Order: sequence, then C-alpha cells, then structure tokens
Amino acid sequence: MSARECSNGREDPVKALLLLILLSALASSLLFSIPSYSQSFVTGTVVDEDGVAVEGAKVSLWFGRKHFTSALTDAEGFFELEYEAVTGYNVSVYADDPSTPGVDYLPVWVQFADLLEPGAVITLRPGASLLLEGDVQFVFSNSIPENLLYAVLEPDSGGLMMQYGVPILYGSHERGQSYFLDLESSHLIVPAGKPFILEVNSSILVVRMEVYSFEVDEHRSRTLGKGELASLDVRSYSIGFNLEIVSTLMDEVKARIDYMVEKGFYMVKERSTTATAEGAFSDAQSLLSAGRYVESFGFSKMSYIDLAQVRARIINMQADATSSVYIIVVFLALTSTTIAFLLTNSDPTKILGSAAVYACFLAVLYVAYPGSALVPFMGFLQAGVLSLIGSLFLAILLPRWMKGASRRGMVPLRNILVPIFSMAKRSIRRRRLRFLLTLISITVLVMSFVTLTSFSETHDLLVRRISAAPTPVNGVLLRTAGYSFETPAFLPEGGVSLEWLIRQPEVALASQKVENLPSIRPVTTLNGVRIYGVVGFDSDLEDNVLGLSSVLEEGQLPSEGGVVISEDLRDTLDVDVGETLLLGGMELVLEGVFDDASIWALRDLDGSSYLPGKEENINPPEEQPMYQIVRCETDEIVLLDLTTAMNLPLVRVSRIDVSVNEGVDVGVLAERLALERGYWAWSASEAGVHVALMGSYLEGKGLPLIVPWTIVVLNVVVTMLNSMYERRKEIHILSSVGLNPSQIGTIFVAEASIIGLTGGGIGYLMGMVLYKGMSLFGVALEVEQKVSAFWSLASIGIAMTAVVMGAVASLRSSTVITPSLQRRWRISGEKEGVFRPWEIAMPVRLLPEQVPYFKEYVLGELRALETDMTKKTSMIKVYEDGKALNISFVYSSASPTVGELYTRNTLIITENGEKEVEVKMSSLGERQWSHEVGSMVRMIIMRWSTSQTRVIGSGKD
Repeated sequence: MSARECSNGREDPVKALLLLILLSALASSLLFSIPSYSQSFVTGTVVDEDGVAVEGAKVSLWFGRKHFTSALTDAEGFFELEYEAVTGYNVSVYADDPSTPGVDYLPVWVQFADLLEPGAVITLRPGASLLLEGDVQFVFSNSIPENLLYAVLEPDSGGLMMQYGVPILYGSHERGQSYFLDLESSHLIVPAGKPFILEVNSSILVVRMEVYSFEVDEHRSRTLGKGELASLDVRSYSIGFNLEIVSTLMDEVKARIDYMVEKGFYMVKERSTTATAEGAFSDAQSLLSAGRYVESFGFSKMSYIDLAQVRARIINMQADATSSVYIIVVFLALTSTTIAFLLTNSDPTKILGSAAVYACFLAVLYVAYPGSALVPFMGFLQAGVLSLIGSLFLAILLPRWMKGASRRGMVPLRNILVPIFSMAKRSIRRRRLRFLLTLISITVLVMSFVTLTSFSETHDLLVRRISAAPTPVNGVLLRTAGYSFETPAFLPEGGVSLEWLIRQPEVALASQKVENLPSIRPVTTLNGVRIYGVVGFDSDLEDNVLGLSSVLEEGQLPSEGGVVISEDLRDTLDVDVGETLLLGGMELVLEGVFDDASIWALRDLDGSSYLPGKEENINPPEEQPMYQIVRCETDEIVLLDLTTAMNLPLVRVSRIDVSVNEGVDVGVLAERLALERGYWAWSASEAGVHVALMGSYLEGKGLPLIVPWTIVVLNVVVTMLNSMYERRKEIHILSSVGLNPSQIGTIFVAEASIIGLTGGGIGYLMGMVLYKGMSLFGVALEVEQKVSAFWSLASIGIAMTAVVMGAVASLRSSTVITPSLQRRWRISGEKEGVFRPWEIAMPVRLLPEQVPYFKEYVLGELRALETDMTKKTSMIKVYEDGKALNISFVYSSASPTVGELYTRNTLIITENGEKEVEVKMSSLGERQWSHEVGSMVRMIIMRWSTSQTRVIGSGKD
C-alpha cells in the first residue's frame, strides 16, 4: 500500500464525523422551526329566552362533519371547550329536558369566532319534537327518494326560518342537522309556540337526479308546546302532491285531445282511457280523505300511468301523422296511376287520367286525413305534384330504360314487364264484372281493417299464474324487473329499498338471499376445491320463511364467520363440523352439513330451485364451446352468512322473500309492490303461485272481424283459381309462343298487383273517410286511428296478400301444364322390381315442329357434360322406336373418388294424340341417383324453354 493511500484511509473517519455533526444541527433547527398548535379554551353561557341558565346542554365542536369535542353546561349554563388554534370550527348547542316527551329547545349553530369574545352567551328558543311517519313516494317513478331534506319555513314570508343566521334543516340530506344531533332523519325539532310550515325536498332518480318539493302546512295556524311530541303522517301531503301532478297531467291530456279533435283526429279510445284515469283519480281523492293512504297512492299511480300512456300516444300520433302524410300522398299517386293505366291506352290519356283521379284522391285525403291539417298547404300540394310526376315516370319511362342483355339464351324478366302488364290489363278489362266484384271485396276488406280494428301496445299491471298447486308457505318473492335464470338481474343491495319494505304494514319480515353471478370460472375455492356457487342469507330470517334448517344433516345454519357445505363436499375434503376451512383468503368454521337430496328438492317461493347457477359448456370438447347457465352441483356450492358472503366478489342480492302478517292477502301485496316499485313479485299461497309485474302487451280491437275477412280472402282465392282454369287454353297459347311458367305466372301476379294496389289505396282512403263520418255522427268505437304510413303500407299488404294467394296457386298450377321445370319435385310411386327403371315425367309439352330443335338442344347440353370433372355423361345415342324418339345416355360420377353415382337413362319423346308431344324419362339406378339425373334433365329443359333457339324455331314455323 502507498503512503498516499494510507493518508486517505486516516482522513475518512474524520470527514464522516464532521458530516454527522452537521446533519444533526440541521435536523435540530428544522425541528424547532415547525409550528405546533397550542391548546386553547373557549367558554360561554347557555340560557333560554328568559335568561335562565340551561343546565346539561351539549355544546359540540365540529370541523365540517368531523366531531372534535363536546362539553355539557353546568348549573349556571357555563361550558368550556378545549380546541387547537386553527380556524373553521362550528359549534352546535343541543339541550333537552328528559322529563318531557319531546325535545325542549331548538338546536343552535354558532360561528366559532362569536365565542372567542369574553362572556359569550348563547340563547336557546323553546322547541318541540315532530315525528314524521309514512314514506314519500312519487307516481312518476318506481324509486323512492335517495335522501330527504326537511326545511322549516316562516308561515308569512315562506322563507327559511333562521336560528343565529343558520336555516333550520333536518333529514338524510348532507345539509340536514340530523346527523350532527344524532337524531333519526324523520325526527324534527321545530319551534314551540310559533306557527311554521314544513317543506319536504326529495332527491329522486328519474332520468337524472332531480329534486321535488311540497309543503306541509299542518302547523301554519296550530302551534306546539315546549317539549311536546307530535306525529304527522307525511303521506297525507305527499299523496296530495302526487294528485296535483296527476291533475296537471290530466288537464294537459284533455287539452291535447281537444286540439287533436279540432284537427280531425278520432280520439274515442283516448277519451275512454282518460275517463278511466279520471275515475281512478277520483277514487284516490276519496281514499286520501278517508286516510287510506296505501290504496290512495295505488289509484293515483294507475291514473298517472294511464294518462302518461295517452299523452305518449297522442304525441306519437301527431308526429306520425305529420310525417306520414307525404308517404300517403306518394301511395295514392301510385294508386291513381294504376287506375288511369287500367282505364286508358294512350300515353296522353294515361297522364290526364292519372292527374284527374289523383286530384280527387288528394281532395278527399286533405279533408279526411288529419295529418293534412298539420302540414303547410303548399308543402302538401308540392308533394302531390312531385309524387304524380314520379309515379308517371315509373310507369311510362322507367320500363323503357331498364332492359338488360340476355344471358345464356335466357331473356331477363324485366325486359318483358311492359308486355306482361299489358296482357294483365287486357285480361282484367275483358273480365270487368269479375274484376269489379273482386276490387269491391278487397276495398271493403281494407276499409274494415283500417276503421274497425286497432292494435296498440299497452303498459299495465299484469298478473300471470305460474302454478295452480298450493304452496306450504304464504309469502311474496321479489326480484328486479327482467329477471330470469338464464339472464339474472340483481336487486340493489339493502339500503333504502329494504328499509322501505320492512316498514310496510303488511310485512312481518324480509329475508335477502345473495348469490354470485354465474361464471365459467370458480368464484372461489374451499381448501383448494373449486366453488362455483355462493349463497348468503340471514339464517334466522331465511329459516323463518323457508324452513331452511330442514335440509341440514348435521350442525346448524351459518352464522358470521361460519360455512355450511354438502355431504359430498365434506367427504371430498374429509373434514368434520367444527374444523376451520379456508374459503379463498378467509378462515371459516364448518358449522353444518346439508343433505344433497334435500337441497335439490328445496324450492323458493316462486317455485324455482334454491341452488345458484354457473356457466357450462354444453358442446362436445372437439366443437366450438357454447355456454349455458345450469344449476350448480351440491358439492360446488357453499352456504354463508349474509355479511360473510357480501365480502366475496360478484356476489349480489338475487331476491327478497317476504313473510306477511296474519290476514294479509299475498296476491294483493304482490300487485301493490309491482305497481309501486316495479318489482317482479311472485305470490305463493293456497291458490298457487302467481307473478305480478308491470309489462306491455299488444291490445287488439275488432278481432272478431277475422272470420268475415277469411271468407273474403277465400272468395278472392277461389275467383283467381277459377280464372286460371278458365284460361287454360290461353296458357297453352302463351306457352307455345315461348313464355316459361315464371313469365306466365307473372301475368297473374301483375293482375293481383293491379287489384291489390287499387283496392288498398281506395280502401285506406275510405277508411279515413269513415273515421271522419263516425266522428261527425258521434259513433264511439274504441279503436286507435291508423294515421301512420305503416298502416297504409299494411293496407296494401292485406290487399296484395288476398289476391296474390290466388295468383301463387295459379303459378303453381301453370308450372304443371306449361313447358317448364318445377323447382321442387320428387319421384312418386315405387318401381316393380330391382331391374325395372324409374319412370319420370318431364313437365314439358311440345308442338311437333319444335321436336327437332328440342332434340338438338338436349343433345348439345348432354354432350357438354361428357368432360365434366365431377359428374359426366357418356354413351349418348339417338334412335327411333316406332313413333318415339329416344335419347339414351349414362350419367355417372367422373371417378370413384367423387361419388358412386351411376344411372342408365332414356329420354322418350312421343306424340300424345292431341297434336302435342310429351317427354318422359326412364332411369335405371338407385332412387337418389335417378332423382339427381331427373333434376339435371329438368334444368336443361328449363333453359331450353327460355332460349332464343326455341323462340326462333317457333317463329319459323
């Protein structure tokens, strides 16, 4: 080691010592520089209005909502509070004489700075206690207020009553004094010997959190004595406030109805519903006067629901009528053009006829359709002109521009639309009487549908029977709306909802059951064993309602810190009652074991299994997973105390079982809870299990008209079928000139379209006129007016359906008697022996002069398949056998690797003696292969029937 290195080694300890001394000095200086709050005292005296000292008054020091210290006044009313030297304190003073039933003095809040002056005196005014009973509810919400703020007001000015500059406020709201005074939120301390008004402010969630206020003027003229205890049922005022809401809504609805009637709407159904709501409103008022608050609120809510639905319907009807008038204008333009084209031939007369008919339709529409009065007249007129121009363009010009090129010799249907509609028009005009009678039938059908029927969605209280079997337990089970085992929806956890439920006079007790959300993964483990289901409850309450202890094989139901498992799970874990188990990260004592079969058989009040659910893959392992919620096995669940279960993840309240007091009708209670709170409520009793819920259903009026409607439709179908059979010769002629069955069937569809569009348009317009007539003559038919454009389209649909059914039947028939292919066919009958061929009729008839062209076409198609890579033809021969022309061929798989198809076939072309040629085929092979070759030949025939070769051939002859 060098001398320099030795020198550095000796200097290092010295430097370290100096650095330590420096840091110590610095720390000491910082320590002495930190300010410390000195302890101080504030004093004062509490007296009453006469200056008499108040002994035992509690004086408390607060910083925000944090309590620091309190002191009681002595016999001279003197107090002394110790505090730290910071600012921002508030001081509360509360005094009561325990010998009186109520609180004797109004609480006082003073600023801390006011007590720093020597000799501070706090004067207490006399007070009394007011206990509020009943719950505040609102007809427009299923929720109850999140919090309530009660404000004491001056009766003359209506302003807040002050005490030392601080308003007198109580309740569960954070601004209320109840928290600081350790009082129930419904216990109010009000001034004694002085009138006051109580303002109730309710914070409630509607769409967002909103505040609704009403006043209680019970003590506007009547005062309370010092220390007096009075009670007040707040429902007498909250229901009155609700009735004011209903009354305001009723006035609004009546005004809307009057406005709609003035515009020409048919409002009989809306008036009837409003009258029903008015009756419920009157009943609610009578029940309120009689002090029957529960029933009064129920009728109030029913009235509100009915009125709200009427208002919503009127608003939607007005909006629909305003927007639909333009659509109906277009619809009538198409109807007018159809009528004009049916009556005239030349383009100029078609245009003039369309304009004339359309002008009449628009005039009738403007008078009869109420939506016309809601739009500007010039807008209505412009829409009419544009619609007429558009319909004429579609009818005259568009068909000339939409022709397409032929593909593989097949003529596109759109190329012959104009000739097809011309043929349909001529057919209708030749059969004018039949057309007129059919049109009248369709028009009456549509008119009766529009005017005499009504379909609307109604929201109301629904009661459904789940089971007729009597239950051993009377009670009500509550779940959140929309719950199902497959899609569980859980209730809010405890809180105001459960507290509200327990306060109801019909309820003896309420037991919550909590479960975990179903999952494909275990929610926790018990000593390493996977647990998929956790059930928690208050053991005493659950046993009282369901007799849950009956499923125990050993031990007791779980208490806090305990767990109950199944016999199978106990055997798996090899444990005994009393041992400690590890559930996730919690140590729990095994307190009981339940019988597996007993808990499987246990049913809740709604008849459902008591076991929770889990997600399970129901597909085989090699397939894509598909998960479904199923019941957990008994060795996959644990039963816990409610508090213990709520500490686990994904555990929520799944239902509440309610045990009722003696003499309570559980069905009535379930309906009330469903109406007031929106629960799905199951009632279990000797009458079975029923569920009550607020739901929507489709209400139909005029449904008995279905019978005459059916008769009308059947008559139309018969008429169309008769028309088809009368026109067999015409169909043969159309077939002979090259029209395939789809084209021939399109002629029938075109006729149906003309009748349907015309009948639908006229029927809808007459329906609107009939509404107007019923309104003028006071005919009160409870139907909802069909002003929406949807109903005009539905009118076309009904008319088209009635006539197209006959047209479709005609189309199916035409494919049998014309040169075509039926898309769906089968080999009928059985062949006589194994080596006998199948006889297959081909749906085609030829003229003798068409046979050479047909033969050449078929041969070309068959030879084209000789080189096919999957299924090919071979050994194609043509020969004559007497008067029959035969084309034989083999149709088989191209190689053994692509199938086992093999058939020997002969296409036989023979005259039938009626100057027509028939075609059939014999096929030797298995039934399925013969069916396949039959389908192939039919496809060839269909292509030939629409090919240019056939048309040319026919033309040459």
